[in-house]
Amino acid sequence: MFPSYTNSFRAAAKVLLFGTIALALLALGCVVAQFLSFVTRHRYDLPNSGYYYGSVNANFSDPDNYRYSFRFQGKSEPHWQWVHSPNFVYPSLQFSWHSNDRQAGRTEGSGTLKLPSLAYESSHGAGILTSEVLAQWLLGSAQRTPRAEWRVDVIYSFMEAAGRGDLPPPRHHPHHFREPVDGHIQHAVLGLGVGVFVYIWSCIWLFLLVFYGPRLWRRLNGAQ
Repeated sequence: MFPSYTNSFRAAAKVLLFGTIALALLALGCVVAQFLSFVTRHRYDLPNSGYYYGSVNANFSDPDNYRYSFRFQGKSEPHWQWVHSPNFVYPSLQFSWHSNDRQAGRTEGSGTLKLPSLAYESSHGAGILTSEVLAQWLLGSAQRTPRAEWRVDVIYSFMEAAGRGDLPPPRHHPHHFREPVDGHIQHAVLGLGVGVFVYIWSCIWLFLLVFYGPRLWRRLNGAQ
């Protein structure tokens, strides 16, 4: 009875040792390969594959007399990408604004916008955000010019674009605008990328496991 239990224990220990050695080599090789991928690429370049999400932060203001400012920000849902996406779809945005109306004085507010439905909840109520609603927040009740309303339409179109994945593509430097509105959009890709050397090492590890693993296993079985 005891020799049988002893042999079973030895067999289990050998399987555990073999698996530990194989997984340790895989993990160590992946760490080294990821480091090599990092040092051999430009610091602003990301690997094509990885677990990524988008982050946007935009700020706009009236370029003539700075009568208003409007800001929105958001994050997309993180997901795995085999091929790096040129853009991201945002399910919601957080926004804030302040306006200096000659009649109503200074007003401000903040809220959340759901995309692509454009349903919003804000400190000024809830509803469906339209260009007219946004113009009322930013321009107030003062007499509006077609150019002022056009600028509001441009800000509105950027929020619509966030829900479609049509914002200016992510990059390290912000997208700056002077016309028709003054502002910038900081659109970035965040997350964990997997370098090409990690895949190369994984293939090498699998080759070693298939062709040299049996030799190591026989050696372990031969060690009594």
